[in-house]
Amino acid sequence: MRATYAFAGAAAELARTAPLATGEEVLLHGVMRLRRVGRLPRPVVLRLTAPRLSLLTHYAFQPDRMWDLPRASIRDVRLQRRAVHVSWTSDADGGVAVIRLTGWTGRSAIDSSLRDAEAVADVLRSWLDSPDGRIAMRRPSSHRPR
Repeated sequence: MRATYAFAGAAAELARTAPLATGEEVLLHGVMRLRRVGRLPRPVVLRLTAPRLSLLTHYAFQPDRMWDLPRASIRDVRLQRRAVHVSWTSDADGGVAVIRLTGWTGRSAIDSSLRDAEAVADVLRSWLDSPDGRIAMRRPSSHRPR
């Protein structure tokens, strides 16, 4: 889906497009890189809460794209060649969609950086394996609370 534009940046767009429900706690939030074959890496704002994973891909010259994924739709999270692969059940793309994220290196103008893809994959797997989506607050070492 298209993100609702916000002059304040990608994190504000994420908050406007997929606002948190009352009492919904953010478990993990930060920026990673979207990796695709033949394309430049794109910044992705990731926000994890107990019921959902929200991803916003930032583009410079076109509308940003947003995925708001309920926990039940996530099929798999794995680490492959230092990249987090998240697959989910989708109405489009033949029923299964996959996104590949790598750690953000360098300075991020968008949000706090999530540099350690392995730690992010561990948090996402713990979230997926938990009965209710609540996990111990083990943030990757590269994550700074907001």
